[in-house]
Amino acid sequence: MVSVLGFRVRLELKAGNSLTGNVNNVADKVLTLDTVEFSDGTKKSNWKIAGSEILDLKVLDLPKELQKSKGKKKNNTQNPSTVVYSSNAPGTPGTPGSVSSQQHKGAKQKGNQKRNQSAGYMEEPSWGNADAVKSSGDFDFSGQTAAFDKNSALEEFAVRDNIDESQRLVGLNKKKTKYEHDENVLASNRKDGWEDQVHDSSSSSVPRGTEVASRKLAEVLQEKIPAQASKKAPRSPSVAGSIYQFASVSGEPLPLVTPVSLVEVERLTNENFKLTPRILAENCSRGVASIIIKMLGGHSRLAKSNHNLPPLVLLLVGNNRAGARALAAGRQLANHGVRAIAFTITNHTKPDEFEDHTAHQLELFTLCGGKCVSEMKQLTSVLGSIETPVELILDALQGYDTRIPDLWGEELQKANDIITWVNKTSGVNAVVSLDIPAGIDAGSGLAEENYLNAKFVVSTGLPLSGLELAYGNGIVSKGDWTHHLVDIGIPQKLFKKGNLRKFDRSWFNGQFVVSMDLVEKT
Repeated sequence: MVSVLGFRVRLELKAGNSLTGNVNNVADKVLTLDTVEFSDGTKKSNWKIAGSEILDLKVLDLPKELQKSKGKKKNNTQNPSTVVYSSNAPGTPGTPGSVSSQQHKGAKQKGNQKRNQSAGYMEEPSWGNADAVKSSGDFDFSGQTAAFDKNSALEEFAVRDNIDESQRLVGLNKKKTKYEHDENVLASNRKDGWEDQVHDSSSSSVPRGTEVASRKLAEVLQEKIPAQASKKAPRSPSVAGSIYQFASVSGEPLPLVTPVSLVEVERLTNENFKLTPRILAENCSRGVASIIIKMLGGHSRLAKSNHNLPPLVLLLVGNNRAGARALAAGRQLANHGVRAIAFTITNHTKPDEFEDHTAHQLELFTLCGGKCVSEMKQLTSVLGSIETPVELILDALQGYDTRIPDLWGEELQKANDIITWVNKTSGVNAVVSLDIPAGIDAGSGLAEENYLNAKFVVSTGLPLSGLELAYGNGIVSKGDWTHHLVDIGIPQKLFKKGNLRKFDRSWFNGQFVVSMDLVEKT
């Protein structure tokens, strides 16, 4: 702030009266004036007044030393009643007892312009032009900058600040971290009906009030999401040749495995290296879960500091090794805070009807917080009773060692119903298939009339020949599928002998999940 000692000022007081005087001293927010004259005509030689009592301050005249102009004739024709500065001037905040450098600059400019005009001198340079001001030599920038008192300015702002803390944007946006003993720590928007879901496939398990919601949900899906026409495979007995082949990220062509050969590879892995199907499923689950977590937004999406509800993943589970691996991946997701619900085409309340490996993974999945349904009606009811939509669908209905046409009765009907439902929602959900999409033969690449339209295909262990043939058959076009390969722990030593030596290569290069590119054959 610039010193205001010697200024002739007029003060408007909050009490309603006014006075004029020369500034003698400013200390502790108290202004001392000399030669004081009150509005009622009373005069005092000296008067002190607190800054809190001042409503407005106007500068009437400047000290004589500020009126002198270097190299210019002296002119004292200024009218004492002229207001040189007013704290109520637009855009200029008033400060009792002090004037900012910007305010002083404006007052000096106006006074000098008047004197120059009356004395016939040239006008001073425009204060809005920095270059002109610097070249004029009439203003000491470095001196005035050094005279600026930052602490006093901040104290002044604090005194004049009368905004309620609760109305500040910084207060409204700040997340509360400390709570009183009677306050609810968990935000209400992190609660819905998810924890109330039970694992009984009977109609009595549907929560009250959700049947109407499920019907509404089904109607919305039917009306707002157009059905996608299923691509029909050529029905010729021979398999069409493919112009594409799979390659690693480095461009190296990758050998493909038939479903029969992959079954044999996993059998030898179990017998010769003691890596059981449960161990392979565990290895597979971590790779698949890592792909899904990345698709959902990564660690920031699943952090506890995120006030939104967790994402929801739907698992389509067949009674096969792909279904067991999907349940293991769902358990990994649940451990990381993802909501996972499994739709099993085999009644999940009858574990004796499952294969041993699948039944074991189903039990672990539910123990770790996963939810299970086995009816379309129950699935839509659950989805209608919670606030989180399905963001990703993991397809494990078929895998590489079974086929949808091999199902029969109620299980076949459920499989076709869920495939149809997923195809109607695939425009708003990411669909990931294990090994190969349900409804497409893993060996020939031919498709049934009703098959699942996936966007991502995750090969487990080795890539299947049926994927490449599906492109040749016209089931899909390049770009329809994004391919990943997951390391499930098949020993490299297994590929050192016999007809498996073509797979003896570096598949993963220190990673557990790699991408596969589709390139034209040369």
